Amino acid sequence: MNAATAHSHEMRGVLLPVASRPLLLPNAAVAEVIGFQVPAAEGRSHPGWLGFLDWRGRRLPVTSFSGLLGETDLRGSGRQRIVVLNALGESDLDYIGLHALASPRLARITRRQIQPDPEGLPESDLVTAALRFEGLPAWVPDLDRLEARVAAMVAGD
Repeated sequence: MNAATAHSHEMRGVLLPVASRPLLLPNAAVAEVIGFQVPAAEGRSHPGWLGFLDWRGRRLPVTSFSGLLGETDLRGSGRQRIVVLNALGESDLDYIGLHALASPRLARITRRQIQPDPEGLPESDLVTAALRFEGLPAWVPDLDRLEARVAAMVAGD
């Protein structure tokens, strides 16, 4: 196999550390990574809802993926980040902020690095796959459902 063929079977991704397993996202889903700031909750009390941040002149809704799954959101580390995701679904949102326990890690993803992990799949429609990436457990989130869930929280539903 030549180098051009090898690269055509490779995807650039991001491993995003959340509470129990990192999320594996395509690199294009991430708009920016910013330092953690405490969002303004503005009276909403949905599980996983953290609030809004002022980001680049916009109100950025921020959520905790682990909180949406009903897990404890582990905050407190100085390395926390907000990962700004491009919202490409059918909502009116342009971006979503997702709480991360540390900086995301860039990854080159090939088929050889991924094995299915069906026993690691949580009972949630926000996760489309559980897998092992380079031997470590990870989840692949359903970004459209995540966006719809955050849009409903923003609307106050």
